[in-house]
Amino acid sequence: MEHANEKSGQRVSTRRDLAVAGGVIGATIGAALAVSRLAEHAGPPGAAGRGGGVGFAIVAGAILYLAPAGVAALRGKRNFAAIATLNLLLGWTVIGWIAALVWALTVDGY
Repeated sequence: MEHANEKSGQRVSTRRDLAVAGGVIGATIGAALAVSRLAEHAGPPGAAGRGGGVGFAIVAGAILYLAPAGVAALRGKRNFAAIATLNLLLGWTVIGWIAALVWALTVDGY
């Protein structure tokens, strides 16, 4: 599952890209579960077990929303700032989020 970049002769691994995506998904689930678990024990006595789903949804949503910027950072993209800006400003349109993700996953031209 590897392909060569003809301009630089550098080998680029799609397995690495899949590993990055898997790491982002794993981190999202782990962070959301941690916040959910903390939310179960927060609050006044007798309120345990309430609000865990809300914490999970907020953390999971935030991490998923910022996933394209995270992928760009993990891949060391030279235009990370532009990808992150697109993600932050237009990610809510879904098309902007998809565009930022595709841009983060493309190979930099040399």
